[in-house]
Formats: sequence, structure tokens, C-alpha cells
Amino acid sequence: AIAPLAATLIARSTAKGLVRGENRTAWLDRFEKLRYAHLGGAHPPTIILHGNQIDSIPASYRRYLENVFREHLNVFGTPVRVEFRGSNNPFAGRRNPLTPRQERRRKRVIRHSKARKRR
Repeated sequence: AIAPLAATLIARSTAKGLVRGENRTAWLDRFEKLRYAHLGGAHPPTIILHGNQIDSIPASYRRYLENVFREHLNVFGTPVRVEFRGSNNPFAGRRNPLTPRQERRRKRVIRHSKARKRR
């Protein structure tokens, strides 16, 4: 059995190493959004990774993470679950209203750009 605190520390350092650049993959080069890892359960060992854009993580990378954590926790022959938890953007769907000055400037820039295209 692994002490929960030790497992959490190992999970954090492993996740930090994955994001920092050790064993970097092409997926992380495009979407470096893993933020935090901690132990979620003991039977079976569960590692919870927090981050953004976790819906686009390929299944092959999920299996890779399970194998890396299994190796670092020294629990060979035991299934290790890796859960991903994301956060929602609180500003999604909201548009920033322009001030009257910004609206006037926007109209002027559009008018001038259309005039340039006619030339």
C-alpha cells in the first residue's frame, strides 16, 4: 500500500515533469494545459489531473499517462485509473460591450478600410 501523501507527492512531481518537458509528446506541444495532479482513491489507485482542453486528449496519451504513473508509483500489475477534470470558462458566451468611443473608432476604421479597397 502507498501512503496517500507520498502518492500525491509522486503524482504531482510526475505530472510536473510531464508538463515541464521530460518525455514530452507532440500532444503536449500543442495543448500544454495540464495544471495539477493529486491522488483520488486507493483501490484502485486513482490519479486526478486538472487542466483545460482535456476533452481533446487522445486515448493513446491517456494510456501513456496510466503507464507512467504506474511506473512512478511502483504498482505493477495493479490497474491505475487516471481521471481528468476540467473547468468551464466563466466568460464563454459573453461579449464585451464596446464603449461609445470604441464604437466610433471601429466605424471609422471600417469606413477607411473600405475606401482603401476601392482605390
